[in-house]
Amino acid sequence: MRSILRERKAKQLKELFTNLDLEYITVHWDGKMIDDANSGKKALDESLPSSYENTEKIINAPILKDQKATNTFNSIYESLENWEVLDLVLAVCADTTNTNFGCRGGAAILLEQKLERDWLYLPCRHHIFELVLSIAFTTKIPGSSGPNVPILINFRKKWSTLNLNVENGLEGLEPELVEKKQGIIDFIKLNLQNQQPRDDYEELLELSLLFLGVEVENIRLRRPGAFHHARWMSKLNYTLKVYLLRNSFDLGDLEAAMLSICKFIVFVYLKQWFTAPVAQQFLKDLDLTFLSSDCGTWEENKLYTANRDKLKEVPVINDRAERGVKLMEECANSLITDESQKQSLLQVVEDYNKRFKDSTKKTVVEELRRNK
Repeated sequence: MRSILRERKAKQLKELFTNLDLEYITVHWDGKMIDDANSGKKALDESLPSSYENTEKIINAPILKDQKATNTFNSIYESLENWEVLDLVLAVCADTTNTNFGCRGGAAILLEQKLERDWLYLPCRHHIFELVLSIAFTTKIPGSSGPNVPILINFRKKWSTLNLNVENGLEGLEPELVEKKQGIIDFIKLNLQNQQPRDDYEELLELSLLFLGVEVENIRLRRPGAFHHARWMSKLNYTLKVYLLRNSFDLGDLEAAMLSICKFIVFVYLKQWFTAPVAQQFLKDLDLTFLSSDCGTWEENKLYTANRDKLKEVPVINDRAERGVKLMEECANSLITDESQKQSLLQVVEDYNKRFKDSTKKTVVEELRRNK
């Protein structure tokens, strides 16, 4: 009975999406190696969300046998065709890997050739900034580009023995950075007023305030968790914690290097990371005739305001696909082994997460009452 209800609900959700009068969609994708319950081996789970009108919809999360561009391309094309949205694809957003955007055989290139039309490439800005950050790390701490950074591993091991009284980084700031300090503080406080997509985003903001000598109410330094080369956010937070606790954790010859990285994080990287989702590129086929009019009249020009509103909706980070991968990973660990049932479960769970803030009885009852 549950399988029948899942399939029925998933079919309804698909029909609701395909019946929307959409002007365009942006296709995202990302993958992660997970344990395949059917084979007992590692398999590549790929999430395929689409975004439109400032919202998103996962259309598929297939299991691929490898990470080759041709397999990624075939999977994406078949999914888009199945959901009847091939003609709506206006842009693609994915990580900047050769498999995705390789000029001769990347999945995005193969899709563009198959559809025989140009579209907008939106390489994930967060992924680009992670590449920049990796260079900053390896410049100051050679050998830190991989998953195992000795000083961070040692810091994690000694965490339970450390005195958690922080020491800010104000003494190490040059005069020109001191002049910029208040602007950074204001930017951080403004972002802390908004709901952050992940806890480590909020933690980065709070640690940056501590580095700048600002007291943060009710802050609790979190025990360092796992980190690896694919999750640079953890290295950001690790680095700030290491320097803030330098009075009880001996940095030795690396203290100056850690200070330099912290200054780069707080004064350069932070603002770029948190403003990355703001689109800066125009969409294809926009009517730009308003450019010939006086720019002082643009605010009253309907073409200008319409184009501006569209521009704000263009996604330039691939967090949607990462959330889809996380959701599929959770579904993969369920007791369901049938692949079609997993896809139905994915649709139902995604819909539930959009409608309900949590899974408590109170929340469900309130939502049911509102929908009566």
